[in-house]
Amino acid sequence: MTAGRISGLPGIVLTAVIILIISGCPAAYPAEPYSPSDEILAWQEVLASDSDYPANVYLTENIEFNPGMVGSARLDGSYSFYGADGKPIESTKNGACGPPEGCTAIYSSNGDMTVLGSGGSAVWRFDPKWVIVNGSGDDFITFSNHNVFGGSPDGSWNELAHVFVSEDNINWYECSSESFDVNSQPGTANDGYTWANTGRMHGNNHSWANFREDVSAETVNPSTGMYETIKNASGNAVIISKYFDSGTLYMGGDRFDLSDFIHTETGLSWPSGGRMKYLKLVDAPEALDGQDWNPDWMTGARIMSAMGINVETTD
Repeated sequence: MTAGRISGLPGIVLTAVIILIISGCPAAYPAEPYSPSDEILAWQEVLASDSDYPANVYLTENIEFNPGMVGSARLDGSYSFYGADGKPIESTKNGACGPPEGCTAIYSSNGDMTVLGSGGSAVWRFDPKWVIVNGSGDDFITFSNHNVFGGSPDGSWNELAHVFVSEDNINWYECSSESFDVNSQPGTANDGYTWANTGRMHGNNHSWANFREDVSAETVNPSTGMYETIKNASGNAVIISKYFDSGTLYMGGDRFDLSDFIHTETGLSWPSGGRMKYLKLVDAPEALDGQDWNPDWMTGARIMSAMGINVETTD
């Protein structure tokens, strides 16, 4: 096996990203691979037609899809992600494949994603040409899709999921450092839920990266508890280029370190030299219902993408 690490963006693109972050102005990227009036191309076609995209490692195949139930308010026929049986439809299972898209604002719930439903789960495989390894710092990142009501993180609709990893789709390891508040009355809204008490779960943090367009980064103002656009020294919005890689700042998502994962049966730590190939998410309804919202609108955890940070080739 020839081992190699993705080192980042090509030089010309890295320069463009630096200029973009400093100035807040559009960078001189190549022509778009499609125009807004064209049919939206699949992510594989977009990345293949634009050589300046960095070679990030994404999920490329759904292995298992076990959807749970969504809220009753989702079943009026106006939401394409859900069937009349109250479950996310089969065709959404590959929505997590490829780079993240669709979350261009904190109020956006559109875009390509997989919806799990309450208590649902799914398994995906990363691009088989690569494996994720336990390197320096965090090793992979997941991107969720959720809304904010009133601009406050504690008005977030970011339904959480437990995260599991595997090398062989048989032996699974769970994140040992996750944390969340349990609602004492499951199935009901719970005023005063604080998202600061959650961590190391999928859906804990907002996602900003979008491979189809440049987007503004957001952060929480600690004095007001509200989301605000991040500004640079010149007062311009910090823009996340659609040509992002794992080193791009402020793109959000939830980052995970394989050192935090233990075997679900034996409790043993992730093995030295282990190669992560599979990702499993299991919606956490015990945490989901801790929000100040109407459970009739629940969707379960939603995932737009997952991306490797520390990776090696399998060639």
